[in-house]
Amino acid sequence: MPCYLWVIGMIVSSFTFVKAEDQAWIERIFAMFNDPLAETPTYQRLVKQGLQQGRNEGLQEAVIGVIEVKFPSLTPLAQEKVSQVTKPDVLNLLLKTVVAAPDESVARLLLESLAA
Repeated sequence: MPCYLWVIGMIVSSFTFVKAEDQAWIERIFAMFNDPLAETPTYQRLVKQGLQQGRNEGLQEAVIGVIEVKFPSLTPLAQEKVSQVTKPDVLNLLLKTVVAAPDESVARLLLESLAA
């Protein structure tokens, strides 16, 4: 069964079976199908993509958060530039260098040097 149909089936059944014991039964039934789905290459690829995207978003938020605290006037520039960076190694290095930046001019130079 395609993954989206499985999810739709679970959602619809949760509306149909409203008692707690019925919900528990539905969850047990769907749990039997969860493991085989998790082993498919497509599922694993989607999970990997989601984890990478989540990591990137977390690093972007961390960089912007540090800028907001250390150099508030650079926040708009950070939001603009950092949101365009998608490589985790670049974001990680940027986070470390922004934390270590001694003053606003160095932080601005770091942000402005990011490729658009």
